[in-house]
Amino acid sequence: MKKLFAILLLFAVFTCNAAALSTSAVGAALLEPSTGTFLYEQNSSARLPMASTTKIMTAYVALKYGSIEKKCKIPAAAVGVEGSSMYLQKGEVYTLDELLYGLMMSSGNDAATAVAICVGGSVADFVALMNEEAAALGLKNTHFDNPSGLDSATHYTTAAELATLAAKALENDDFVRYVSTKKYMIPATDTHPARYFASKNRILLTYEGAIGVKTGYTIHSGRSLVTAAQREGVRLVAVTINDKNDWNDHRKMLDYGFSRTCSVDPMSCLQAEYVVPVAGGGCVRVRPDTASKITLIDMPSPVLRAKVFLPRFFYSGISLLQQVGEARIYANDVLLHTVPLRAYDSAPEQKPKKSLFELICGLF
Repeated sequence: MKKLFAILLLFAVFTCNAAALSTSAVGAALLEPSTGTFLYEQNSSARLPMASTTKIMTAYVALKYGSIEKKCKIPAAAVGVEGSSMYLQKGEVYTLDELLYGLMMSSGNDAATAVAICVGGSVADFVALMNEEAAALGLKNTHFDNPSGLDSATHYTTAAELATLAAKALENDDFVRYVSTKKYMIPATDTHPARYFASKNRILLTYEGAIGVKTGYTIHSGRSLVTAAQREGVRLVAVTINDKNDWNDHRKMLDYGFSRTCSVDPMSCLQAEYVVPVAGGGCVRVRPDTASKITLIDMPSPVLRAKVFLPRFFYSGISLLQQVGEARIYANDVLLHTVPLRAYDSAPEQKPKKSLFELICGLF
C-alpha cells in the first residue's frame, strides 16, 4: 500500500499576451530548444543560401573534432580568401581557439579556411565532416560546399534547420564564449601582430539577455541572422534568412517568444527530504533526484504541484540510493516531469528469529 503526499505550490503569475507576428524575411523560425518547439515559422522549410551563418557549423565541427589548444600554422590557401577577413598571413601560428574568435567575431573567410585545414587536413575533408554532422543532426535540407558561406548552387539550409543547428552548437560552452564576446584581442607573438575584434551584432550589444550568434551576407543570399537570448531560464533561438529588416525583426521575434514562455523549477514543490519508517524499528531518509528547470509554453498563471508516491513503511532490504518512489510534477494539472525518489540510508535484511525448538536444538 502506498501513501500519497500531495504538495501544492503557487508560482509567479505568467500572463500570455502574445501579439501577432510577421517579418520581412524570406524564411524565418523561432525555436525554444528545450522542448524543440517552434514558436514561429515563416517559410521555414524552404531551401535558401545561408551566407556566413555557415560558420556556426564550421565552429561546431571544429570544436567536436579539434582541440582548442592546437597550434595552427596558416597555409597559403588561407591567405587572401574572398570575402570578409581577419587578414591572416602565410606562416603565422595561432591556436584553434584564437582562429575561432576570428571566425565568429570577424567572420573571417580566411579563418574558416585555416580552421578547416587545421582540423580536417583539407578543406574538402572538413566540408565532408560538416555534411556528416548535418546528417547526424537530422538536417535533411542542409548541405555545405565550403566552410565560409560563399555562394554555391548546392550550399543551402532552411530557417528551421539553421535554428536547430544553432541550438545544438549553443550547448557547447566554448561556442557560447565565441559568439557572446563583445570585444577580444589576440596578443602579438613572434609570428603575428596583435589582432582586435569587436562584435557588430546589434542584438548582442543592445538586447537584454542576448548571447549571440552570427550574422551573414552575400549579394545573392541577402542578409541572414541567427540570434539567441536567455531570460529567467528560458533560451530562444531566432533565425531570419534574406531579411532587410533583420535587427528589428529579431527583437520582435524574441519579445514574442518570451511573451509565450516561462520557466519553472520542479524542485520548488518538493521537500528536500522525506522520512519513511522501517518495520521493526528505525527509518530511512528519502531524497528526490535533482531536476532541471522546465520551460512552459502558452500556460498562463501556472500552478505547480507535486504528487509524491512512497510506501507507508519499508521492510528490510533497502539499499543505499535505491529508487523507492517517485514524485510527479504537474502544472495546471498537466504532467510535466517525474522525479525518482531514492533512499539515502540502507535497511539491511534482518535475519529471521529462531523458533524455541531451533534454540533448544542449538544447545546439543
